[in-house]
Amino acid sequence: MNTCRNCWERIAESLIFCSVDCASTETEDIINKPNHYTNRGWIEPIDFIISNNMDFLEGSIIKYVYRYKNKWWIQSLEKARFYLDKLIEQEKDKKSIDK
Repeated sequence: MNTCRNCWERIAESLIFCSVDCASTETEDIINKPNHYTNRGWIEPIDFIISNNMDFLEGSIIKYVYRYKNKWWIQSLEKARFYLDKLIEQEKDKKSIDK
């Protein structure tokens, strides 16, 4: 099940909006406030990332996991895994240097 991008009603997987009327009221700012980042909670990933002083790899993991249900499901999770693997590799390298 999905939720309507406009009113949050539960809808079938194949739909984006619950009705034509609901779709017509949709106004998305795809540059500053894209729906796949703003329709899930009170904080956008970028604000969370910045407020927690995360680096590129950490921020990318957060971003792709946060949006996966709303944009490119499997691709987003694979991308998150890609960045997670890079972060693990980086941390292992740091450990070996510290020894």
